[in-house]
Amino acid sequence: MKKLTLFIIFIFLITLNLKSEEKIYISLIINNNPITNIDVLQEAKYLTALNSQMQNLPQNEILKIAKDSLLREKIKESELSNYPGLGKDKNYFNNIFNNFYKQLNLNNEEEFANYLSSFNLDINEIKKKIEIEAKWNELIYTKFINKVKVDAEKIKLKLKNQN
Repeated sequence: MKKLTLFIIFIFLITLNLKSEEKIYISLIINNNPITNIDVLQEAKYLTALNSQMQNLPQNEILKIAKDSLLREKIKESELSNYPGLGKDKNYFNNIFNNFYKQLNLNNEEEFANYLSSFNLDINEIKKKIEIEAKWNELIYTKFINKVKVDAEKIKLKLKNQN
C-alpha cells in the first residue's frame, strides 16, 4: 500500500511539473526531421552566446534568426550525409574550433566550456555545429575550387587604385 501511495504521489508530481512547463510544439519539419520550439530557443541561446550583438535585437527577431539558422543547418546536415568522406582532416576542424573560442577572447577549450555553460549550452553540441559548418565549407571548396579563377593582377590593380 505504501508503494502504491508513493507511486501515485510521484505520478502526480510529474504531471504537475509537465503542466507548468512550456508546451513543446513542432516549428518545422525538414527531411522528416522535426524542429521544435525548444530547438529554436536553444539555437537562439547559441547564437546569442557567440554573437554579443544579437543581445541587442528584439526577442522575436532573435527567434526568427534562430529558426532560419536551424533550417540551414538541417539542410546542410542532410546534404552532408551524401558525402561520408568529408571531415577526415581533424587538424582542419581543430583549427576552426580553436579560432572559434579565440574570437571570444577565451584561451582554451575549458574556458569555452565554462562560458557556454553560463548560457546552459553543452560544448559537445557546439562542436557538432562547428563540425557541420567545417564539413560544409570543405564540400563547397571541393565542389567549386576548379570553377574559381583568380586574376591576381586585376586584384592588385584594383587595390592600387583604391589607395
